Amino acid sequence: VDLPEHIFIDKTAVLGLGGQYEPSQTLGTIFKEPVLSEKVKQIVLCESNNKHEGVWGDNGKAYGIAQFWRSSFYNFAKMAGLKNPDWYNKEQQLWLLEWALKQGLGYHWSCY
Repeated sequence: VDLPEHIFIDKTAVLGLGGQYEPSQTLGTIFKEPVLSEKVKQIVLCESNNKHEGVWGDNGKAYGIAQFWRSSFYNFAKMAGLKNPDWYNKEQQLWLLEWALKQGLGYHWSCY
């Protein structure tokens, strides 16, 4: 997944990636591994059938390809250092799901 140029993260969010970070770097330029792991692909297939636009779940509480609840998305985004988080942004949902899995937070998804 190619991420938009406007998505930036804090240095603390990439320390686990070797700490090589420049403030002007975007997510797409700092990751050395594929952005989407097999586990992420499995979860989004189960949660949303790989669809994003107009996909609501949990009685209207979850949205998008990763079926984030609004509060969970913004809480995780803050923890991850995601700048300008947007719950409706597909690429941010995918990146944040990947991040959450690496933090041991997969239990937040019923398809984990």
